[in-house]
Amino acid sequence: MIKLSKTRIMKSLHRAVTPGYNVDQEGLALVYVVSNGEGTVQPSSGAAGEHFAGVAWSQAQLPTQLSYVDIVQVNGNTTFNTNFKPLVAGQISIKGLALANAASAGYFAVNYATGEVTIDAADAGTASAPKTLNVVYKFVPTVQQALLAQGNVIGGSGITGASWTGITGIITEGDVSTDYFDAACDWSVQGPIYLGPNGLFTLTAGGTELKGANVIEAPSQTIPYLTLNFGPPSF
Repeated sequence: MIKLSKTRIMKSLHRAVTPGYNVDQEGLALVYVVSNGEGTVQPSSGAAGEHFAGVAWSQAQLPTQLSYVDIVQVNGNTTFNTNFKPLVAGQISIKGLALANAASAGYFAVNYATGEVTIDAADAGTASAPKTLNVVYKFVPTVQQALLAQGNVIGGSGITGASWTGITGIITEGDVSTDYFDAACDWSVQGPIYLGPNGLFTLTAGGTELKGANVIEAPSQTIPYLTLNFGPPSF
C-alpha cells in the first residue's frame, strides 16, 4: 500500500508488466527485465544485479499484509503480545534487540501465530525502572481490518488494472510512503537501502543498492509506513 498523504510524486511513467508476473499492490519495488526484446517490469527478488525501475503505482487493492508499530512498556515482564496477529514470519523487529529462536540477553523470540513475544529478564526492566520497546511488525489482516486500512476498492480476486492491461504505473522520482519495507530492519538509521525479495525495500545487503534513495520518515506508531525519497541517482 501507498500512504498518499505522505507521498509526493515528482515523476512517473508506465511500463509493461513481465509476462507471468502480477503487480497486485501499490508500493512494490519494481525492477526492469527484458522479455521478448522489450523492457518490462516485475517485483524485485532481492537478487544481485537487478535494475530498479521505480515504485508500483497502479490501482489500490485490499492489502494481504499490514504493518504496525507497538510501543510496549515492560516493567519486569518477559512476555507480551502484539496488538495484532497472526504475524508474518520474519517480519518483526525490536529496536536494540535481535530476533532469535529463543530469548536470551539481547535477543527476543516470537510466536507468529499468537503474537506472543518473549524477551530475556535482562532486557525486561523492573517495576521501578521500566523499559519502553519499539516493536515494528507485519500481520495478516482480517477483511474488516483490510477495509479499515484501505477502504472499499474496485474489483477483486487480485484483478487489477496492471493484470488486466499488462501495464503498470511507476513512480520514478519523489517521496513515496509504502508499507513494502522489511520490518526486520531498524529504519531509524540512515543506512544503505537495497532491493529485497517480493518487492520489499530492505537494509540487508545482497540485492541492488539504491544509491539515490534516502529514508525521509521511519515507520512509527502514528504512521506505520516507510517514506523514502527517490532521485535520478537511483537508476
